[in-house]
Amino acid sequence: MKNSHKYFAGAALIAIVIFAVIQIWSKQKAAEEVIYIAVAGPITDTRGIVMLRGVEMYLDEIGNTVNGKRIEVLQFDDANDKNQSYLRAVEIADDPRKPLVVLGHRGSDQSISAGEVYKEKQIPAITASAPSPSVTLNNDWYFRVIVENNLQGHFVARYAKDILGFDTISVIYQDNDYGGTLGRAVLEEARRIGLTIAYENGYEDLPKEERLQKLPDIASEVGSIKNPGLVILAVGDEDGAHLVYNLHTANPNLPILEGLITQTFYNTLKDLSGNNSAPYLQNLWTTQHLIYDTGNLIAREFRDNYFSKYGEEPDAVAAAYYDATMMAVKAIEATGADGSEPERSRDSIRAFLSKLTKLDPNYRGATGFIYFDKNRNAIKPVRIGIYDDGQLISAPIQMSAISNISIVRDLQGQIAQGSIIKLDGNYYYKTQVVYTGIDLNEISNIDVKNSTFTADFYIWLRYIGEFDESKIEFVNAVNPINLGTPIATDEFNGQTYHAYRVKANFKSNLNFKAYPFDTHSFEITIRNRDIPYQQMIFVLDEVRLLEDSALKEQLNEHIVGGWEVTDVNVYSDILRTESTLGNPRLSTAGVDYSIFHVKTTVKRDALNFSIKNLFPMFAVLALAYLAFYIPPSEFGMRVSLGINAIMTTAFFSLKVSSDLPPIGYIVALEYIFFMIYSLAISIIVIAIMIYMANKNEDQKLIRKLILFGRFLFPIAIAITGFAIWRAI
Repeated sequence: MKNSHKYFAGAALIAIVIFAVIQIWSKQKAAEEVIYIAVAGPITDTRGIVMLRGVEMYLDEIGNTVNGKRIEVLQFDDANDKNQSYLRAVEIADDPRKPLVVLGHRGSDQSISAGEVYKEKQIPAITASAPSPSVTLNNDWYFRVIVENNLQGHFVARYAKDILGFDTISVIYQDNDYGGTLGRAVLEEARRIGLTIAYENGYEDLPKEERLQKLPDIASEVGSIKNPGLVILAVGDEDGAHLVYNLHTANPNLPILEGLITQTFYNTLKDLSGNNSAPYLQNLWTTQHLIYDTGNLIAREFRDNYFSKYGEEPDAVAAAYYDATMMAVKAIEATGADGSEPERSRDSIRAFLSKLTKLDPNYRGATGFIYFDKNRNAIKPVRIGIYDDGQLISAPIQMSAISNISIVRDLQGQIAQGSIIKLDGNYYYKTQVVYTGIDLNEISNIDVKNSTFTADFYIWLRYIGEFDESKIEFVNAVNPINLGTPIATDEFNGQTYHAYRVKANFKSNLNFKAYPFDTHSFEITIRNRDIPYQQMIFVLDEVRLLEDSALKEQLNEHIVGGWEVTDVNVYSDILRTESTLGNPRLSTAGVDYSIFHVKTTVKRDALNFSIKNLFPMFAVLALAYLAFYIPPSEFGMRVSLGINAIMTTAFFSLKVSSDLPPIGYIVALEYIFFMIYSLAISIIVIAIMIYMANKNEDQKLIRKLILFGRFLFPIAIAITGFAIWRAI
């Protein structure tokens, strides 16, 4: 017996050593197998830091690996200077590590300068922050995951006239490649549609200190005009903050529209205003790649994870670089690039991205679906934001491109009525924003067998114009829900406000693979059953919504025993239909509807469940283990322990089957059942073998069988535990 124990201990020690050696070897091998990605921008200041953070967020999410190799980011600081950006691009091209793709640069001038090198050396580059058309024009190696300036400038002019109702504008632009292209695009469209231009100033792109000194005078000039109309700014981050501060100081009621407000803008305005920037954000509109209240679940999770990691809200640029990284990694993955043939891999990545010219659900990031036009610019809507108590929210009316104009009835009539706008050969709906909030009071009557639950909640809606609330459909309600009479109503600032209280049963798709260590999502989903996404969007009313942590705490006070709420997510998204319904005007499926989600994640109290349901089984298992400590002559006792274990397990197995709905897969608890069945059968088999060996007086075999049984139990339990861990 002692020798046997020594043998098993030695074997275990050898196995541990071999395992450790394999782990060290595999880590060293993985360290040698690296795919490099370059990030180029003003790495050491706020503008570059948010770029890097967006990149890191996506790479962390995928474990920093692609095609079985580790991804390493190479940082190149161009100080946001176009001369430096050219030199950094040369360094990237000459770097012996051969990065397969470049993410950056931050600004348009810098990207254009570096783009000359990338084009010559044939290195694919993706920017998520440089909107000048010149970045991608005539450069097959440069891609952009945001909207370019010509479209954005024309869009802003039309929004000023057709949505905001201004007939007069003033335009201030910084005369570099970013501000110049955007400002001139605004002026071009403004003149075409007959807007009066009260003031125009394209100031020289001087060194920073010289430039900023001139801005108060420009603001004073605008302030002295009797009717400057809407003041449109096409300038850089810091310039924009200085202009907004000075314009507001000259006239606090002056309406301003600033192109793409970023974290650098906020930081600068905060410094200028003595940490009191909210008043300066009133009467301010901004164009954005992403506004989080209309963001999908990816955007919501990105925002939460970013805040948890860095302690501050991400701006749209951080989210856009998250998406740029996603596209780079997916291109590397799809082409099978492994870094062994960098020139060939770079060309394959460029070719792959160039073919993404149609919406594909597999390429959806925080800022939405990503696909490109013929000039490699992302095809996306321009979102307009306003500020509510200092917080950026979606403006109450947006403009959304009509993807299939053939389904629009009476197109010319709708254009004449103003409900459809024609811009640059494309058509846009005036899109109504419905600010929506749901505060959950209670989740109850959780019925896992029928996959239903009862939710008690308040829901409110705010909007401008007409909106038929009776057309709201609760998609996963067990029975149709009629909102009935509002419990609260109001009218203010041209907006209608209605609030309701709802208590109803809902159905959810539950997954029991980890049962009884399972976690489930109980969802409430609403949509307008008649109006598509391009005409109406549900927007999360974040300013007035309870925080997720407060909702979670409130729900845990009332939830039924045996469950715990671990997370609450409230967000808007898009529901895409899969059928044309036989409509001959729809050549392909895909009508989008705006939907509003409340996703409550709950987990079962596994410890309490185990004490109540699994303790008897483990007690029987412990008793069965005693079979290997009973004298060899006690054959009957040994067999009875195995049979009792089988019968007890069968009873609990039937109970579990009755508690769960009909499912076609194995749940985690059944691994425990299979283990106990196997061990119980092994007890009976070993008992018979011991009985035979005892009759033959073969003591050596008896000792081996008993020792085998004693080791079999803990090994089987360990294997089962591992299988359950994998299932969870």
